[in-house]
Amino acid sequence: MGDSLQVGDLVEYYADKHKVTVVGEVIELPDGHKHVKIRVLKSPLPKLEDQEWFIGHRKLLKAGGDPQPHLGGQPDYSEALLEIRDRVLRELPWDLQPVGYTKRPRHRICLAYDPVGVAYYVHVSPKGLVLKLTLNLEDDEKKTAAYATLQAKEDALRAALGEVCFNWAGNPSRTVCEEITWPGEEGPRPADIDRTVERLTLYVNTLQPVINEI
Repeated sequence: MGDSLQVGDLVEYYADKHKVTVVGEVIELPDGHKHVKIRVLKSPLPKLEDQEWFIGHRKLLKAGGDPQPHLGGQPDYSEALLEIRDRVLRELPWDLQPVGYTKRPRHRICLAYDPVGVAYYVHVSPKGLVLKLTLNLEDDEKKTAAYATLQAKEDALRAALGEVCFNWAGNPSRTVCEEITWPGEEGPRPADIDRTVERLTLYVNTLQPVINEI
């Protein structure tokens, strides 16, 4: 989006640290880097107004007319998330079905597995759509073994999953993750939904058999 922005444009940005969406004005375009400088004009938290931030252009959404911040930071994406969840559950083989999943999603879905703490998430916010596997096992011995086993297979996992981010530190617990974004504040488009179904199904089919070995 950075190439299409102009100084003076209004944009929306989900400030994860504050859990709110702000409306800002572009005051400086990228110059040899990927960050756009904005001045916060509207925010559910007044203390943020008039602050100037450098933001990656992919995290900015163009705002037209009289944009309104998403108060509380979390609009309802239930329709898209329900479609993603149900399609993935139909795609997964019986032996890789989760032991639990989010029944009434608004901004995220979770597929939970044994042992407790193994979970695959799709998280949607105004800044984008994130897909991730978290390993937040309560059993430290199993957690260490899970990370060691996955890390030992990193080359094979990268070959299967493609461009993903690995976090072997365990903190935060998002072990494998990627972002899937869209160019608007309305939420995932059909192509984004298709992409997420494809990727989440691949995550479970690739990663869960490895974790089941532990």
